[in-house]
Amino acid sequence: PCEEFQGCEWRVGAAPSNRCGWSSVTCAPASGSPRESLAQYCDLAERRGLIASREHFQSKYGVVTDGCPEKTLDSICTITINKPPKEDVLQSATENLESAKTKVAEAIGKCNNSDVIAITSQEMKNLMG
Repeated sequence: PCEEFQGCEWRVGAAPSNRCGWSSVTCAPASGSPRESLAQYCDLAERRGLIASREHFQSKYGVVTDGCPEKTLDSICTITINKPPKEDVLQSATENLESAKTKVAEAIGKCNNSDVIAITSQEMKNLMG
């Protein structure tokens, strides 16, 4: 049984109506039927590192493409930004991050009509939130 958090797992739910995108994800006991009321237990198991995140599970197992048009994406714009150097020894990490955000915002304007915009960085570990 999926009680508290043990024995819970994510399951692929309903596919999108147009058959193009990602299926929903539900929580279920390992040997039972999924129920939305169990989602809190899968969330707890996820936080404890016992199961993958809902997003990871959905992206790995829930993709549905049989209704997607053959030609979907034409272009990608990639913005690479390094952590800007501190201009002053007293400059804070927050100021440094704000500088990086400003530079990315300026660059995004040059990605007009791109289907995908990828922002990559170096040395900015989990700072963009």
